[in-house]
Amino acid sequence: MNKRIAYLILITMLVSLFLQPTIFSKPKTRLNHKKITLKIGQTKQLKIKNKPKKIKVKWTSKNKSVAKVTKKGKVVAKRCGRTIVIAKVRKKKYKCKVTVIKKKEEAPIVLDVPANFKIYNPTALDVETTPPTSIIPETTTTIPSTTTPETTTVIPTTTASETAVQKENRIVTNLSKKINVTCHRGYNRLAPENSIAAFRLAKEYGYNTVETDIRFTKDGVPVILHDSTINRVARNLDGTEITEPIKIADITYEEALAFDFGIYKSREFKGAKILTLDECLPVFKELDINIYLHIIAGTESQIRGVFDEVVGYGLKDHVTWYSFTRWIVACIRDCDHTVRLGLAKSSGITPEIISQVEDLRKYGNPVFLNSCTYSDEEIQLCKDANIPLEAWFFNDLNVINSLDSYISGVTVDYIR
Repeated sequence: MNKRIAYLILITMLVSLFLQPTIFSKPKTRLNHKKITLKIGQTKQLKIKNKPKKIKVKWTSKNKSVAKVTKKGKVVAKRCGRTIVIAKVRKKKYKCKVTVIKKKEEAPIVLDVPANFKIYNPTALDVETTPPTSIIPETTTTIPSTTTPETTTVIPTTTASETAVQKENRIVTNLSKKINVTCHRGYNRLAPENSIAAFRLAKEYGYNTVETDIRFTKDGVPVILHDSTINRVARNLDGTEITEPIKIADITYEEALAFDFGIYKSREFKGAKILTLDECLPVFKELDINIYLHIIAGTESQIRGVFDEVVGYGLKDHVTWYSFTRWIVACIRDCDHTVRLGLAKSSGITPEIISQVEDLRKYGNPVFLNSCTYSDEEIQLCKDANIPLEAWFFNDLNVINSLDSYISGVTVDYIR
């Protein structure tokens, strides 16, 4: 009996010994939220739980243009996007992923395309019974085959009931069977360039690839804009032209919203605002369209941020990254050794440029040259180095058909 009592006492002591650290240990210091989603304008209070008394917390946001955080940990959502809020306690950091979405989930077309814009109303499509020859030729057009010169692909003659949309859609579809056809800044013939309307129109007209441009505002927001200044495509809210040059890099995103980016094309697009990358990526995904993403300027961290956004939307395999600036292309290459890259040149193809492309593909990335010059000598340089060559800009089907068969892609505004 005494032995049993002794064993019970021993077991009780051992159990108490093992449980003591758990029972009497201090609660773990932690952040009350690791991930939050807010609508623009909403706030959320973050707190560090179980922190030592009298120890201050330092709050920071990696992207203040998306969401800022006060000294007391209150997160304020500013624009669509993603950021990370960091709480620093002594030397340890606690992170919360923040996603900011729109106040109301609306189809992007509502924001950027007038309700009466005819392309989205099938009953209002422009049926051309006597199409102008500058847009729709009256004769049959043939496209020579690149693989079998002796045969041709025939595009049927336009019928009286064929619309302009159907006509170009048919031409682009047939042309895309032999080369890649990219629509420059969306279908900017009818809609403002680099707008949601232009991207949707490109898809409507048969293009499976669109080209668009990335620049950064003063506060680091990636926006869809080609020129360094906003003057060519932006107007004051009353529709008047902007008199002084305004560089997008010199104004914040909020300041850019004070201008109209649609009315320059037509009063139908009055009220359109400058687009952010975050606003475009969901539309590209919805349209199931490929993108030639032209990064014009930015810091290394900004460019890596753009890459992360594209990956976050699941569009990595749909994007071709290109730039006229070699180090920008190299920056994307260093992010991922599988993505497709392009180096653009307007000053001619030389052995030095060939060497630059060979360096860009040293880790295995597929890399092509995008050029506006394509002499026999330049094409031969590309052939010898086995570097694909694409060219810009062509709007005439006959000119496209006359290009050297080695040219594997063209960038167009439209095709007539």
